[in-house]
Amino acid sequence: MAKLWILSDRHLKAVLYPDQFRSEPPAFDMLVAAGDMWKADPRQTFRVLHRLANDEPVVFVLGNHEHWHDIVPEALARAQILAGCRFVSTTLRSDCRLAGQLDPDTPTGEPIDVAHDGGHHLLTVGDAAALHRHARAELAALMDEGDGALPLIGVTHHAPHPDCIAPAWRGTWNAGSLTLDLSALTDTGRAAL
Repeated sequence: MAKLWILSDRHLKAVLYPDQFRSEPPAFDMLVAAGDMWKADPRQTFRVLHRLANDEPVVFVLGNHEHWHDIVPEALARAQILAGCRFVSTTLRSDCRLAGQLDPDTPTGEPIDVAHDGGHHLLTVGDAAALHRHARAELAALMDEGDGALPLIGVTHHAPHPDCIAPAWRGTWNAGSLTLDLSALTDTGRAAL
């Protein structure tokens, strides 16, 4: 299987001279960037990742910050075969279930304006949960499309399993907003990673 260099939540827009940012990568065949690399500017993200990868292939899934203040084309590839592996991805915003009982009308704190018939409001936990359900269904469909001949690698922005968080954090806002329970997808044996 290909050697992956995985980056996530680097927030390179906060680096003083982002075009000069260098990292000492491990030996890798492909760079996998799991979102929140550059707030609201996917094009800049692609430029920086391409440079960091030094002509190796890049797999990039948009994080929630890449969607801020920008229109992201819906036609971006969501499944790709690279280095003998089949990659599937989605931004998959958190549904906040791992935070415990939350009021669906609670704002998430993200500066995303949601328009509706009665006007507009900032993104709420309920809105995020609805976006999560839609993206999760897309991811499940993408995982089911393959014939199983190639190793399947799923890339999500947020941690995909409750076991990714320390027990002391379970039931907290941070756990719920940064971690998902995709065990119904991850624990089936369909995905190699």
